[in-house]
Amino acid sequence: MRFRFPLLALGLLACSELLTVDIDDRASTVVDGAGALGGVLGVLQLAGWDGLSVTVEDELANQGVAKGDLVSAELTSLVLSSPDGELDFLTRIDVYVESPGVEKVRLAYADEVPDGATTLALTLEDVDLAPYIEAESLAITTSAEGVAPVEDTTVDADLALTVTATPRGACNAAGQAAR
Repeated sequence: MRFRFPLLALGLLACSELLTVDIDDRASTVVDGAGALGGVLGVLQLAGWDGLSVTVEDELANQGVAKGDLVSAELTSLVLSSPDGELDFLTRIDVYVESPGVEKVRLAYADEVPDGATTLALTLEDVDLAPYIEAESLAITTSAEGVAPVEDTTVDADLALTVTATPRGACNAAGQAAR
């Protein structure tokens, strides 16, 4: 009985603070090689990001946070890499986010790719992803320029998000942790 007040106070404190959740995700694609003749590269599809909103929703649900509890969602890192070799077949890349009822915006970009680069940290735009995550679906698309590589090349894209939830979401997370 004497432990009830400290637990209640701890629960009230948790319910007054915002909850921050860090989420990491990876998408991969294989860029078809064009052989010795090469070919113009227009779109780089990153398979796996079609399910990004599901990944985010699952991670938030694990914390006791529902969609309506989101305050903000910020992309904190987006890095391309290739286990097969260099990324310099790209000359530039733009990454966009879109959802039904929400304007398509550029999320990240690289205006140039250094010769011999095997990793590429993209420049991030200041975009709040919460409306995209809360929409019925989310799509991340790309527009790329360059010359297709001679051989098939795997490109991995690692992203990190920081999602902030309301005190109600934090309270739900604290309640779930107490169980």
